[in-house]
Formats: sequence, structure tokens, C-alpha cells
Amino acid sequence: MNEPVKQLDADKSAPTVLSEIPRYPTDHEPYTQAATPVKIPRLNAVLFLLTLLTTTMAGAYMAGADLSLLRPISSFTALAGGLSFSIPLM
Repeated sequence: MNEPVKQLDADKSAPTVLSEIPRYPTDHEPYTQAATPVKIPRLNAVLFLLTLLTTTMAGAYMAGADLSLLRPISSFTALAGGLSFSIPLM
């Protein structure tokens, strides 16, 4: 009634992880050169700079700086107080 359980002999040369992904190219699959690096589009750079400016302005405003477009030189010095807010945020 009780039949002994047959144990399968595992192939010791087989890898422990079986996958369909080849690890190395075969002879007919040469390595290809990687694609050229992606350049940052101009729009992304402009949007980043605008975000940096507006978060710096928000930080300067929270620090109590008087920001005005009518006095740009004094506004630039007032923006320095906002960098402690915008740099960690960015």
C-alpha cells in the first residue's frame, strides 16, 4: 500500500536560478553601443529655474523680506534670505 517516494536526482551542474534571460550574448548577438545621452530640453531647464525663483521668493517672503519688481536690486538682496528655504526644498 505505501509506495516509497521516489526522489528526483537534480542535475548538479544546472544553475539554481532558471530564467529565460540570457546572461551573455551568444556569438551571433554582438554587443551594441549604448544610446547617446539624453540632453535636457530647454523647457525643462526654464521650468526648473522658474521653480527655483518662486520657491526662493516664497522663502524670502516668509523671512519677512520686502519683494518688489519696482526695485529689482534690493529684491535680489532680499532673495538671499529665501535660499535657506528653496535650496533644501529643491
